[in-house]
Amino acid sequence: MTATIRETDVFSDSYRMLYVKLNEVSTFNSRVYSAFPEKVVDKKSDYPLIVITPVDVTYSPLTFISLKRGPIRFAVDIYSTSSKGLDDLSGDFVEKMESSENDFYISGVVAMRLVSTAYGQFERSGLRVHNKSFHYEFDFGWY
Repeated sequence: MTATIRETDVFSDSYRMLYVKLNEVSTFNSRVYSAFPEKVVDKKSDYPLIVITPVDVTYSPLTFISLKRGPIRFAVDIYSTSSKGLDDLSGDFVEKMESSENDFYISGVVAMRLVSTAYGQFERSGLRVHNKSFHYEFDFGWY
């Protein structure tokens, strides 16, 4: 299923498009969130977690035609209790993003690109949690 992104609802439509695509990945087991869960996540069984950060949009009107165009930025953070598990989930995530390029295009997204990644780890309730952030940017234009 693809979602069409409209200018009036660019934030919610962009998030919904990503949410739908990421929930199609079987290894994510419907653990996709819009923020780190407020519930207690202190057991191995609470992981993995996949968080889509709020979407950031910068409008840049082009002067020679009535077109607004701008980059839409978002990040996806993946949390796992093992570095191997994190690598596997990261591979699944990148594969899904790349294999969905046509669906994104149909939704109005052009030139989606992975801008950067970041890795970190921290202790939570005695568990070592590994996380990787994927920072993406894509263009979208409105007439």
